[in-house]
Amino acid sequence: MIRGTPHPDRGVAATVASSRIKRRRATRDEMSTRRRRIKEIVQRDQPMTVRQVYYQAVVHGIVGKAETEYDKIQDLLTDLRRSEEIPYEWIIDEGRRARRPYTVQGIVQALNDTRRSYRRDPWQETPAYVQIWVEKNALIGVLELVTDEYDVPLMSAIGYSSISFLHESGTDLSDIDAEIYIYQLGDLDPSGTQAAEAIEKDLRGFAPLADIHFERIAITPEQIADYHLEPALRPTKRKDPRYRWFVERYRDYAVLQGGQLSCELDAIRPTDLRDLVRGAIERHLPRERLDMMNARGEQEKLQIGRMLDRYIDELHEPAPITVGCNGGASNGHWITEYQAELEPRPSPTWSSFGSEHADALYPASPIKFGSGR
Repeated sequence: MIRGTPHPDRGVAATVASSRIKRRRATRDEMSTRRRRIKEIVQRDQPMTVRQVYYQAVVHGIVGKAETEYDKIQDLLTDLRRSEEIPYEWIIDEGRRARRPYTVQGIVQALNDTRRSYRRDPWQETPAYVQIWVEKNALIGVLELVTDEYDVPLMSAIGYSSISFLHESGTDLSDIDAEIYIYQLGDLDPSGTQAAEAIEKDLRGFAPLADIHFERIAITPEQIADYHLEPALRPTKRKDPRYRWFVERYRDYAVLQGGQLSCELDAIRPTDLRDLVRGAIERHLPRERLDMMNARGEQEKLQIGRMLDRYIDELHEPAPITVGCNGGASNGHWITEYQAELEPRPSPTWSSFGSEHADALYPASPIKFGSGR
């Protein structure tokens, strides 16, 4: 049995007591094993937050549940990245993000950026509107891999959302002429559970005529057993003003010892979280339809490229160009072919090369369009 895990016959008191036991220092072999297993977890489920890695280490019995163990995982992940054993981007931190203004060098670059970022709306033939709400801002980077893929809004409601944010969200929902499906993810504890109910209540209040379907898809008591999260359970905070409400609500759930135990959303594997979100979205937008709409969009992107080519034709005649990016050529294969041409031939137009020439003239901006970063 993993140290710190609630024993079914001893209850919460045993859990708290076990966390006070003085632990011996790990041996060199144990530290090496821990390092290897943490690398395996991150490689399997990346991208992840530090807290998700910590909880997976708890669930797999690699570390205990004390906050000092969290600090050890954080230090280990820092060392793994500095030593280049894992890529930096495998560990994400949504709490610290640069905000950069978007500017361009001119019209051609602006049009080419539009071509690059063009995507056809995959929901325009689907009579439903879907949003994903997550309690923790730190998990945005974990879930947006799915929500971006399916073109679904991802709403970050940190604990109890501000009334201004909920009013704005409800007002937006009022303008949607379709059935609205909101899927929410949050902690299974007094604040997280009641916050979800508060969000639903306020959204319905600010959008009284909207046809809203609200469902909490994580974390539920049933998922504790489904995902083997028992080692990640913690004593419910008695100082939480919603403690009595939580205990009353879950008094019949043995896995939570009648509400005496709670579980953080971070305890669920990132891969499982993404699968939950993907499954909820695909109830309304099947993968086959998404692929079909994306294929249409790619064809339209080519049309935009040809339109851009014709515009550049009007600006100047093509000429050999040398464009470098970080010391290396970034012109694309068409420039090499153009410069290597030895036989005289009629001057080609820009459009004969396709839209790649605009990429050579104006390399992609180092920001993600639409996100401000």
